[in-house]
Amino acid sequence: MKRAFDRIAAGLDDAIAFAKGDTSRGREAKPIKPVVFDEDNPEWTEEDFARARPASELPPHVLAAFPKTRLPGGRPPGSAKQAVSIRLDKEVLDKFRATGPGWQSRINEALKRARP
Repeated sequence: MKRAFDRIAAGLDDAIAFAKGDTSRGREAKPIKPVVFDEDNPEWTEEDFARARPASELPPHVLAAFPKTRLPGGRPPGSAKQAVSIRLDKEVLDKFRATGPGWQSRINEALKRARP
């Protein structure tokens, strides 16, 4: 147990020395990059955050220029559907998935028809 502790302590000593820039342990310390201030893109203030609007309010042509922008998803407000977890036989699931997009809705319709 003591040997494991000694190895951990030695590793911590190395890490602390490296962080302080001590290169005597066989590694070179990376220089710390200075903070760069961009006058064309200043840091946001509280007022900037207060004026910010969600991406969903952007016109479609502007939103198209930012393809990685994620809009809120999920069910539309007022939807009566509820997310659940259910286990189905593989054959049943494969049969519905093979019908293409909308297979979950088709399962929902089949369950509605089968309800007592």
